[in-house]
Amino acid sequence: MKTFFSTFAAILASAIVIFSVFAAKSRLDKWENAKAACLVEIRLADSEINWSETTETEAMYRRNRAKRDLVSILKHKPFWLPLTKLERTMLQNYKSDLEAVSAARASEAQQSNDNKTPRLAPEGIVYTTVRLSVRLKTGLIGIEPGTELKVINKNPDGSLHVQSGNLVTDVRVTDVTNDLDVVDAIQNRQ
Repeated sequence: MKTFFSTFAAILASAIVIFSVFAAKSRLDKWENAKAACLVEIRLADSEINWSETTETEAMYRRNRAKRDLVSILKHKPFWLPLTKLERTMLQNYKSDLEAVSAARASEAQQSNDNKTPRLAPEGIVYTTVRLSVRLKTGLIGIEPGTELKVINKNPDGSLHVQSGNLVTDVRVTDVTNDLDVVDAIQNRQ
């Protein structure tokens, strides 16, 4: 009887080891397939960029998305296994490519912002950027985002004393703006 339990335990342990090996192999295969799919997507997008000008922006987006995915996949190799020399090289190259793209986009955005003159509201007019609640003797009243307020004066604590119709209240400077582009964005969001 003792040998039966010993033999059964050994068979059970062997089955667990075999199952674990297959599970680990499956996980590594999925990782390899995801890596290969990203590389294929990068190559397809590169060929579209080289041969077609009409979908260039979309292809560039797909290529950069595939590069980001590949970098993430390479950073998270299963079981903390070390990357091969080729995988380390790919990781470094694609990370530097993405950093260059990111730097170029930041530069373009900065140039775009530098060239853009903000549209400002007339002096003494601001607009709410958040919903404000104002306490009255009869209860609370809400002021919706994007509501025009006339500045009466600036308070010593930095807040603004404002008027909207018959309502007079104090608001924080962070809750209002005079940038009409921000106001348009707020009103379009509603």
